[in-house]
Formats: sequence, C-alpha cells, structure tokens
Amino acid sequence: MTRAVCYTATAGYLFQTVVSAVQARRHTAAGVDVTVVFVGDATSVEHRVFERICTEHGITVLTAPQASLRGLHPMYARLFLDLLLPAEVDEVLYLDGDTQVVDDITPLVEASVPPGGALASLDPMVFNRRADARARARIDRWWDASGIPAAVRERYVNSGVLRIARRDIAGLRDHALQQTAEERAALRFPDQDAINTTLGDRIVPVSMSWNFPGFLLDTQLVELAPPRIIHFMSDPRPWNAALTPWGETHHRPYVDFTRQHPEAEPYWSRLTGVRLLRYRAQQRFKRATERRVWQSPEAARAVTELERGTLALPAR
Repeated sequence: MTRAVCYTATAGYLFQTVVSAVQARRHTAAGVDVTVVFVGDATSVEHRVFERICTEHGITVLTAPQASLRGLHPMYARLFLDLLLPAEVDEVLYLDGDTQVVDDITPLVEASVPPGGALASLDPMVFNRRADARARARIDRWWDASGIPAAVRERYVNSGVLRIARRDIAGLRDHALQQTAEERAALRFPDQDAINTTLGDRIVPVSMSWNFPGFLLDTQLVELAPPRIIHFMSDPRPWNAALTPWGETHHRPYVDFTRQHPEAEPYWSRLTGVRLLRYRAQQRFKRATERRVWQSPEAARAVTELERGTLALPAR
C-alpha cells in the first residue's frame, strides 16, 4: 500500500504550497510520498523554480493542464487526484496549500478510512453555530442556499485536509461534474459543499488538531485541540505579513524559506504600505470582536463536546 500527502497549486500559489509541502516532508514518515500537483503550464519559469526546490527536499512535482479539470475551477483539482497521481498511490492525504504542518502527521496519513468514506475535521462553522445564535442564522442561510441537508450540518467538514482512498475520489468528481455551472455557482463553498453532500455520514470526523483554523491561534481552543496542521482560511495570511493572531511565529517559515531559496522570493506575496496598514487595522478589529465569541464558555463547551465525538488517532 502506497500512501501520499498531496497538494494542488496554480500559478501564483506555488510559493506557500511548497513551504507547506516542505513542512509535511519533515513531519511525515520517510516512506510516504509528498507530491505537489501543479495545474498550469509546465514550461513556466515559476514551475521550473519550484520543481528544482521540491526535488532538493524530496518532494515530487506533477503537472496537469487546466483542460484536465474538464471545465471546473482549479479549486476542484483535488477531485481529480485519482487521475493525476502515479498508479501505485492508493491512499491520499490531501492538504490545502494555505496550511502549515507543525507536528507529526503520520497518524493521519496511516489512519484507516471507512469504505467509500473519508476522514476530515469539522468546519469551524459547526462550532460557531453552537456557540453563537447570530452566527447560526447566518451560516444556515448559506447552507439553505447550497442545499446542505439538515443531517449534514452537525457533521459538515472542512475540505482543506481530507484523508481518502484513491478509489473513492472519482465519486466526488462525478457529483461535481453532474451539476450545472449555475448550480455550482449557487454554492457558498463549491468543492467543500460537494464533498459534504456526496459523502454525508460516511465522513468520519477527526480532531480539529488536524485542521486547526489559523484565526483561532490566540484563543482557548489551542489547548482544547493542540494544532498539528494549521489552516489559514481567509485573507490576509501569514505569508503576507506577521499579523495578529499568528504573529512572527507563523510568518517566520516563509522568511526562512526564502533565505534558503532566494530564487523563490519573486513569488512571495507580501503586504506593504497602505495595504499592510489596512490589514493590520482589520486584524485588530476582528480580534476585538470575533475573539470574544471563541473565548466564551459556550465556544469551549461546543468544541469540547464535538471533540469527544471525533476519531482518536494513535500518537507516535
């Protein structure tokens, strides 16, 4: 059985994706492949730069033309991994490129997956609905528009970290391809909604530790679900600047990466000037408002209850 940690990336997104892949290589057993699938032009300078870097770190880079996605947006590229990965790979841990791998992820890579199902972490919207009535009303409006069944809402997972058998990826793709462009456009979280509605109760939730939301890094939830994989789900992100709540700690990997690989620096998207000041103010405002909800007893109770219902993975 061959296992792989896999990413997909497009032009302009290789920088942060490869930083995460280097971390995954460091925090995964040596026998596990780490692969980045680049959707784009294999002859581009950007592709050649990061392919050389990946080779140095023992990471495989594959390329796929945009046409291989059959008209779907690149966000759906994870649903084509069964067609893009080498034939010998049969078990996949997919990670979004806006993640940081900060601890050993081998237990998740090696975890058993239910037939026809997947392992994933509950989306923070699930916790937020339990902790805050106003958030619940807003999230339910989104899910109503996307047609998310009531039974799925308490188990709705985030697709940024997905442990799945290769043979079961095709069913997710078929679901997305059967939708019309108008139906896909109506979805609030298109690829993620497709995964949740297709798999339903065949998704087994794992701890938020395996997909910890970056915007919660300075809250009580860090102790309730110590992060192994951190997912930075909204702009700005830590490669842009050392902002609240991740600070210098999670900005540093990108600084160190460019010091080791200066040829990657032209592809590093950083905030400067007025944009930096604006986002700094935005992050402070969000911290003063949203953090209060996540620091509440209701949030702690919701996360604790839901964490009890997740699959326990063995420590290494």
